[in-house]
Amino acid sequence: MFYAKCPRCHRLDLSKWNADHYNPPMATRIAVALRAKTVRCEYCRHNFWSFRRVKVVFSLHKRYERSPIVFDNV
Repeated sequence: MFYAKCPRCHRLDLSKWNADHYNPPMATRIAVALRAKTVRCEYCRHNFWSFRRVKVVFSLHKRYERSPIVFDNV
């Protein structure tokens, strides 16, 4: 309730997105002008905004610790 979460998959591992690489709708631009945070879920790749704090900042290092990629040396 106190932290931002993805509206699609409800994860808390979030990062920020930049308006230079994404053309947001007018409602998002207004919310960002009112100091909303630009937030991106790296799992489902959903860009959204929130006035709430981000609890867990996404990092690839943490993600690979949970599910490591195994390469076979052939």
